[in-house]
Amino acid sequence: MGISGLTKYIKERGSYLEPFEIDNTSLVIDGYNLTANLYATCKSCNHLFGGDYDQFFHVVFQFFNDLLQCKVTPLVILDGGWERKKTKTIIKRFSQQIESARGISHSTSTLNPPLLGTIFIDVLDKLEIRYAMCIFEADDAISSIAKNLNVPILSSDADFFLCGANFIPYYGYESRLSRYARGYVKKCLIYRIEKLLERFQGLDITVLPLASILMGNDYVDSSIFDAFFRHMKITMATKQQRIEAIFDWLKNHSLNTAIIAILKCLPVEKRENILHLIETIVNDFSKPPAVMLSLFNISEQSISEQLNNFTPFKFQGSLNNLEDIDDSIDNDVKYNNFPAQYQNSDESNELVECSDFVDENLNVSLEEWNEEKLVASLPQWFVNDHLAGKFPGYFVNILTDRICKVSLQYEDFSYCSARVISFPILTKICSLLITRKDCKISNTNTVIELLIRDGDKLGYQKLPVPLSTVSLDDVRNLSESERKKIINETLQIHDDDKLDKLPPSWQLYVAAILYWMRQDNDIKLTNVHLRALLISMLIGIIDRTIGFNRPKNINQTQVRQTLNNLFLDGINKKKYQKIIGDDKSMLMMNLINSISKEDCASALPFFLEHSDLNNESSRFKQSGDNIIHVYSQFQSCLAHAMDLNALLGGIYVQPSPSEFFNGTLIYNVYSKFSTQSDVDTYIATRLNDSPGLLQIFKTLHKMISDALKSCNN
Repeated sequence: MGISGLTKYIKERGSYLEPFEIDNTSLVIDGYNLTANLYATCKSCNHLFGGDYDQFFHVVFQFFNDLLQCKVTPLVILDGGWERKKTKTIIKRFSQQIESARGISHSTSTLNPPLLGTIFIDVLDKLEIRYAMCIFEADDAISSIAKNLNVPILSSDADFFLCGANFIPYYGYESRLSRYARGYVKKCLIYRIEKLLERFQGLDITVLPLASILMGNDYVDSSIFDAFFRHMKITMATKQQRIEAIFDWLKNHSLNTAIIAILKCLPVEKRENILHLIETIVNDFSKPPAVMLSLFNISEQSISEQLNNFTPFKFQGSLNNLEDIDDSIDNDVKYNNFPAQYQNSDESNELVECSDFVDENLNVSLEEWNEEKLVASLPQWFVNDHLAGKFPGYFVNILTDRICKVSLQYEDFSYCSARVISFPILTKICSLLITRKDCKISNTNTVIELLIRDGDKLGYQKLPVPLSTVSLDDVRNLSESERKKIINETLQIHDDDKLDKLPPSWQLYVAAILYWMRQDNDIKLTNVHLRALLISMLIGIIDRTIGFNRPKNINQTQVRQTLNNLFLDGINKKKYQKIIGDDKSMLMMNLINSISKEDCASALPFFLEHSDLNNESSRFKQSGDNIIHVYSQFQSCLAHAMDLNALLGGIYVQPSPSEFFNGTLIYNVYSKFSTQSDVDTYIATRLNDSPGLLQIFKTLHKMISDALKSCNN
């Protein structure tokens, strides 16, 4: 991630890193980067079945709880939309992701489930940890906040090795707590930019953005500069050798003279675009992100001073007479000690393919957007909710470039993308986003460009979106009932569905289930699919009542010991929060709130058995692709329903997927139910000692079944 090869370069040179202990400080955290790292290293999370969200919630909770025990104040910064200059990188990575995920049953890749970010933010809210979402990428805001507060950054993004702030790479962060007399600490390795500047005497921090460009970051493929590297005789065998040579060359240059030397080696027709990209990246690196700084208690005076002292970099020279400049400017350092046969042609071909895809297929707006311009164009409520992390990042890309990446899930590649099922919801979201006060309602649809899996390759699809009858500017001025009508009509919810009989935190989740079950589908959804999904909804009740209990080894002895511990240690002491609702939902709430701890403890073995990776999933068959696919479709319905709900101001209480969805449990339960001649009898037998949970399941199943029948009549 970030600068290719730089993490390995730093890691293999131990002198750049030093031991460090984190305690009694603030820590700036690259939010979604941490989300991905925690999920990738979560041994209890099985990635294959779409997300064990209850397990992941616990992992994230434990991570931040450990920091709080060390008296560390986490400051979490989240990425928003991607910037246009990163589009080709997004496309390239998405194409590689599809390639590696081909064939669920033998895939070795790890795809992040679609609701992972939602779980992460749920934990932040629960622990009251401060966080904010950037309009675009978070890197510049993260480094600026860290430097302003003089505190370290935690991430695995190699870009932060060159940002100038103290940086803790995730690979050097120990998972366990260490305890001293003064309290708890987290041991780690820390990188300080001074180490790099000492190693390359003369290297100035102002040229480091150019170093990241030459090495190849998320915005630039280093192969663009192959002609420059050949001219400087630094084409070489390894990325680490090239990185070393780049630093060694830059230590003899100012930013301006280095740019001259680089541009002289590029084709004349490419110089202007490359220079514009360089200037943009250099200025993004240096310009204070005023909006984000203000959210993290940086004083207005300090922000004002930084903005006043900021002078945008502008190349000093003319692109028309670069050849007239003395060659000594780029011949003062030569590298002749690396074999000339080492060339980097493969990456160049990949970039051309991505460029062709963008140029030929994506009709992105020609208008350039920066943070200030976009913020000024949007309603203040939208900006506030975005900064508060209530919206997904793709909202920004729909607004700026009319483009949306349809994220990949584990799904059956013989069918169309699992995301297609929720396109009607996505269309409504897009319609609200693109309709502004100055738009004239017409019969012409706006086209949103979708990046989507097509078979086993990256595909491209146009999504026609009509203008909304209400503008984005006015949508929050609508009454609550008017906004609820919008979401109910989009999700095909009717009064007869009786969602108001459910606790508020269940209503949108069940609405997504009803929408999912009502769609025409290549894979016929059955009552078995529904029952398996509803069984998983009980896991949140169990965890709320007796706490989170997931022994690592599922065997009778372990389960018995777990139950003994529950009864002896916590079951008579555990306090849990009751679900609150109104009179209409009283029946279901009473059932949930009256659940006994003994009821949940008795049911726990069934849930542990079916949450175990070594149960049914160890006998995964190709037919399992279909099972995973339909539940990926459900997750898409839920994700887009939650996004629409957020855009409309949270008409429904946003559900917490960690309380309802465990992909491994659902897959195993579905597999078991499919072998039963009488599923209801099997469920009643397995939950015989948990009458309260069984009654909740039966009541919920009847309610949804009745709603589906009434819709068909």
